Amino acid sequence: MLGVRQGDRRAAVAANTTVDRRERWLAIGVLALLLLPLVVAAVRIVGRSHAPIDSDNALIELRVRDVGTAHTPLVGSYDRFGFNQPGPALLYALTVPYRLAGSQAWGLQLGALCINAAAVVFVMVIARRRAGLVGAMGAAAVLSLALHGMGAHGLANPWEPWIVILALVALAVAVVDVLNGHLWSLVAVAVFASFAAEVVLAVSLVAFVLAVVAFAAVVVRARRERIAWATWRRPVGVAVGVGVVAWLPPAIDIAVHRGGNLRRVLDFARGGDTALGWRGGYRLLSLQMSPRGSWLTDRVPLNTFVSTIRLAAAPLVPVALVVMLVAAGLAWRRGARRAAVFAGVALLMAALYVVAYSRVVGEVFQWFPYFGRPAGIVVWMAGGACAWAALPPPVRRRVAAGVVGALAVVIALTTVVSVRNTASEPLGPPPDSRAIERLGARVAPELRSLGTPVLVSSEVPSAVFANISGRSELTLALVRRGVHVVVADNLDDRVRYGDWRVDPAGAAHVALVAAPSGYTPPAGSRVLAVVDPLTPEQRALRTRAAQLPRESLAELRRHVANDPALRALVAQLATIPDFPPLAVVLTPQR
Repeated sequence: MLGVRQGDRRAAVAANTTVDRRERWLAIGVLALLLLPLVVAAVRIVGRSHAPIDSDNALIELRVRDVGTAHTPLVGSYDRFGFNQPGPALLYALTVPYRLAGSQAWGLQLGALCINAAAVVFVMVIARRRAGLVGAMGAAAVLSLALHGMGAHGLANPWEPWIVILALVALAVAVVDVLNGHLWSLVAVAVFASFAAEVVLAVSLVAFVLAVVAFAAVVVRARRERIAWATWRRPVGVAVGVGVVAWLPPAIDIAVHRGGNLRRVLDFARGGDTALGWRGGYRLLSLQMSPRGSWLTDRVPLNTFVSTIRLAAAPLVPVALVVMLVAAGLAWRRGARRAAVFAGVALLMAALYVVAYSRVVGEVFQWFPYFGRPAGIVVWMAGGACAWAALPPPVRRRVAAGVVGALAVVIALTTVVSVRNTASEPLGPPPDSRAIERLGARVAPELRSLGTPVLVSSEVPSAVFANISGRSELTLALVRRGVHVVVADNLDDRVRYGDWRVDPAGAAHVALVAAPSGYTPPAGSRVLAVVDPLTPEQRALRTRAAQLPRESLAELRRHVANDPALRALVAQLATIPDFPPLAVVLTPQR
């Protein structure tokens, strides 16, 4: 009899081991699916783009180039309100892939993909270990939708509003893991919280408070349960060490520059500018909480003819938050404390976003919801975890296979769509950025031969280009080729380009200008080079369009309606940006 029981136990252990192995491989396969769009994006960008994809990325690249030199940044990239982001974590993180890429712009994109992939892997590992296969599949389903919502452009974009999204999701998951008793996740809290808080001031409050909650929970639990110091000193020590190292550069900036960037941030906060307020902050966050939240669809209501958000059209009821709270209540009654803790962290995160958004000053641009996407992702993830935990155990066992199958279908279909979009979505620089890169290559040898610094400006109207200003792109193109570029002595240039570049005295002045046919430079200046962002065929189509009769709109419509060739021309023109030729003009020394 004893032998039979021992044999049964061995068979049961073997069966459980087999099931666990299958689930582990299934989770690995799902993780591979999640990472597939990022891999496709990486394959597409490697070695192919040499110009930045927009002005913000050009400024980030300029500061990344300074890392490791005598001018290594102690703070982050610029903020539009006259200060820098709190810390240089993003610049330091991008340095290795950027240098491995031969100091080309695609290295920044590859770095962004690596950061996002690390966040995805962390979330999936924790979900699998703590919540089993169903939990991992649920997290993967939400992540697959989030990755689809970001698109290839967002996933491969090192711009701050994009790069913090998945890092903050990973931070929330790490905090939940710490609150549920897993001390080593405190190190992940320190990593992701420091990264997010340094990268974007707008989410610093969210990251800081979540990190404080995690550290406080460890201390409280250690005292309450009388956990030996030897048990929790190592994870706490490593986490504190990570935080100290991460915040050392901003601390040096404060000490060396008499308050430095922090002083500018505080001066701005005391400036008395009108903030968005609680109601506006709530409405801005609620854009993430509908069944078609902007984290999922990338759609936000905009005011007519401008890129600012129409807050009055935001949902009044945060559906996702309501669903999560109801599910959390049921899970708590069922005794599922871990799932309820997840909901608590998600609720805290949402509340912190309302506070952070309420302090927004100025116009609410369409990219503001990017910062809030993590709240929507985490709330939906927590809601699903609570809904599953609220089910009676017999029901969970009965429907587990079906739920896993349904989630697998969602993940697979979403991944297929994401991969298809990634394979076709433009990831390289737009034609205007490529044109400026070519201009820089042409004029750099002559500018180097001048023997003086060069001061760059842009006289191209801002309405001409959608994604670039021109000045930062031309500055970067020249710096790459060894031209000594300097900037004016004003706060805006100091924040954007770094204090060490301020030296306008005796500099030659070059300007980026629009140079349509017949352009003549100002007296005493000369054109160094001209580049057309459009191909000759595209320019010919644009020229032909300009020659169409313009007597009246009705007359133009009649011409197009009666001429199949003109109809085809109009269809082609819709795909061709209306960019003028660009020139670099040299002005004598000031």
